[in-house]
Amino acid sequence: MQAVLVALIAVVGTLGGSIVTGILQRRHTDRAAELARQERYGQEQRTAICDLAEALVELRRRQIWRWSTRRDYGTGNDTYREAKDACFEARTLSRSRLLRLRLTGVPDVVVHAAMTAFDASITIEEACDVEELNRRAEASRVAMDSFVAAAAHHCADR
Repeated sequence: MQAVLVALIAVVGTLGGSIVTGILQRRHTDRAAELARQERYGQEQRTAICDLAEALVELRRRQIWRWSTRRDYGTGNDTYREAKDACFEARTLSRSRLLRLRLTGVPDVVVHAAMTAFDASITIEEACDVEELNRRAEASRVAMDSFVAAAAHHCADR
């Protein structure tokens, strides 16, 4: 009888150890999966932020080029049409990357700063003289810096 009791205790102990080990392994696996998901999510946000920043820089550059081309050559030529088309492409790319940024779930403060930088970049081309162009270009640069600062703050908090 004592041998049966010892064997029963050994079986129950082994079974209990297996159950506890299984539970602990499951928790560890779930935690590792959650950490990996959060890292992928953060990486998607960082990629969207960087892609938008690059697109906004290009939009700003092309808007200044369009303004300069209009001033130097007028609007009735191929050079101006090329600059105008390039601006529309840059605007479309920036807008799509702005939408992507919003879809990744970054905080509203980052999205608002990005939209402000986008709007400031679009208005560069509307300048009527060099001084106004410089003011608008500087406003665009400042808005871009604010976007980058807000995005950096968000990324540092993650």
